[in-house]
Amino acid sequence: MLLTSGCSFVYGDELDGFDANPPSHWHHTFTHRLAEHLGVSYNNHGACGTGNQKIFRDLMRWFAGETLSWTHKPDGTICTPENTTHMVILWTAWPRDEIPCNIRTRAIASQYPNIIDYDNMTQYSPKRIHTIKYLPDDLKRTINNYYMYHEDNRKFMIQQLPYLIALEKMAEANNIKLIQGSFHNQNWRTLGWSMAHAEGFKSLNKILANMLGSLKETSRVGLGYYKAFNKFCGDPDYPERQFKPYDHPNEVAHQDYGDYLYKIFQEDF
Repeated sequence: MLLTSGCSFVYGDELDGFDANPPSHWHHTFTHRLAEHLGVSYNNHGACGTGNQKIFRDLMRWFAGETLSWTHKPDGTICTPENTTHMVILWTAWPRDEIPCNIRTRAIASQYPNIIDYDNMTQYSPKRIHTIKYLPDDLKRTINNYYMYHEDNRKFMIQQLPYLIALEKMAEANNIKLIQGSFHNQNWRTLGWSMAHAEGFKSLNKILANMLGSLKETSRVGLGYYKAFNKFCGDPDYPERQFKPYDHPNEVAHQDYGDYLYKIFQEDF
């Protein structure tokens, strides 16, 4: 079986049918396309807006034997570490984070009936923190100030690169063929900026370089090797691959990215 996980790029946000009840867009996703190539069934753990802490935590819960409630299982078969042969994890933006927020028991919960808080943890992007209407204004100001102080993302990179190392080791231990990396090339640009501005951070940058260098090329998609998913959109050589109105890959980009990942599996494993 194939297991995929990540943020909205993995879920397939904005694809035709993504907002139906229940969603009917799954056949457009790169996960579906890749599973067809591999001749296997799949589970999709993708969740819109999720941060890397949640992605990693959920993967460790999965390795420990849990079935995540929002997992899409097209034929009802559940991926387990024992029956999973292939895995694709697209890590999201470094600075995304989460905060405990029990909105279900608050008076304002009725105003936001469609909010998915995933185990009482609100996922957020610092750039969009002010759009989360149910969070108190003083909390949003505090979060905004915090990210202004850490805008170089060094804190987040040194905390999150170990996720990739741990996942690579877990996949090896379970004989799972793993492709992982960044959903967006902005993560690679941020790492490059850190390396280019080493004054006062030489020790930290050395740790970043060592961790990154310890990973296989197939664990660095969009991080120095291969193409990040966003690079499949807006390519003048492939005008049919476009971004949707809110910057998610369209149906053609998903299908082509599924083909691309299959080629990596075939050539590098």
